Amino acid sequence: MALTKNPARPPLVVDGNPPEQRRRAARTVASVSDDPRQCAELLDMLGLSADDGLAPEE
Repeated sequence: MALTKNPARPPLVVDGNPPEQRRRAARTVASVSDDPRQCAELLDMLGLSADDGLAPEE
């Protein structure tokens, strides 16, 4: 079953969340995903991107 975007349904993670919370969520998704495609789909459902999982620049 293919996952598709539903424009009537807002993402579960709101853009206003703190960057650290978005980073932890993206890393958690990456750690439990079976493969890169599944990871990308789950991140998309949450309104996240792979960039959200990157460590902050110091």
